[in-house]
Amino acid sequence: MLKLLYGVKEACEEIHHGRTRLYKLIGEGRVRAVKAGSRTLIDGQSLAEYVAGLPTAEVAIGRKRGADDSHPGKQGRRHER
Repeated sequence: MLKLLYGVKEACEEIHHGRTRLYKLIGEGRVRAVKAGSRTLIDGQSLAEYVAGLPTAEVAIGRKRGADDSHPGKQGRRHER
């Protein structure tokens, strides 16, 4: 169930981002924050809208892990013994 407001730590956990990234999203106006005394609270609806606006992941099905040694992230990781 969507909450109206989240604390900063809780909002970070919800969207799996760190505090720096969350504050960047707030600064860019992509997520709305309000103040309640000294606490910064994150609008739940704006979090949901941010997540809904993320691009869909393209996932390759049927490929075995490690089957493609030409992947850029794999270069330079093999060590000879």
